[in-house]
Amino acid sequence: MGTPNHVSESPTGTPLSGATTNALTLPSTFSTLISATFAVLDLIFNL
Repeated sequence: MGTPNHVSESPTGTPLSGATTNALTLPSTFSTLISATFAVLDLIFNL
């Protein structure tokens, strides 16, 4: 229990990994929204 808490509180790793996660999360959700929109449009035009 003590070791993961100590690692998560380390000043070097946590901000960097958090920023990397945010940078990777935003484009992935954006591309997911775009692909979902094209899928819906494809379904509409196929009907």
